[in-house]
Amino acid sequence: MQPTEQKLKALDAFKDWSNYLLITTVAALGWTASKDALCFLTPGMKPWTILCFAGSIIFAILTLALIPHVAEDLRDDHKTIYEVYWRGWLVELRLTRLCFPQHVLFLLGIVLYATGMTFSYPQSVKWAAGIVSITLVMIFVAGHLPRVKNTKAQHR
Repeated sequence: MQPTEQKLKALDAFKDWSNYLLITTVAALGWTASKDALCFLTPGMKPWTILCFAGSIIFAILTLALIPHVAEDLRDDHKTIYEVYWRGWLVELRLTRLCFPQHVLFLLGIVLYATGMTFSYPQSVKWAAGIVSITLVMIFVAGHLPRVKNTKAQHR
């Protein structure tokens, strides 16, 4: 398989993932918006949850709109699909500038929904902050773990 073919296949998988996340986020937004605010033990978290899901949907649509442009501009000298910059709409964009906020807002919406439905104020805020903090620490630690050596390659 040629390098560009491989990257186009990766871009196709990225598109599928973005579609699945968009569908899931639309369902989550509909579910949350249809709930009575009194279902939330912290009713003030409902509008923030809805705004997070709505923001995620906006970034998902923009991400999906960018994918064909990335495919057009993809070259062999790009190491990954995430290195392709597209100039248009009066901006310069790459996939991560749109998909990162999409993912962060979706996850934040999930955290706000779960804590707002489960805990009353101020515990809900403490739990939400704790979940976000622990998640960020886990990502940081996982990103700094040493790479596992391929022992099979060493024995050849």
